Amino acid sequence: MLAWSDPGEVAAPYEGVQLARLTPRTIATREALLDALAAARRRGYTEDDGERAAGVGGVAVPLINLAGEVYLAMWVVFATAERPRDMRRVLARLKAIEREIAQYQPLG
Repeated sequence: MLAWSDPGEVAAPYEGVQLARLTPRTIATREALLDALAAARRRGYTEDDGERAAGVGGVAVPLINLAGEVYLAMWVVFATAERPRDMRRVLARLKAIEREIAQYQPLG
């Protein structure tokens, strides 16, 4: 959800704050967080590969209503060792589900 929020609003609470490192892969600086969020917006999805817990990963897509607003996200979590071989297929299915759900969400 952060990736589709206003970058200024996301950055403000992290000004001068040291982010907690949960694993060696955790994003631990404000600049790295903002860069990762910008990359996610460009891609249209986010990925996690052991950032919160070692050996656990996931992929998430935003749910966007007919007004173009992000109101939820879908996240698929998996053990890193069991990561799907074809992530493009997983992402394509998530995006298809997102489009289906968006048709039934009220505006605003």
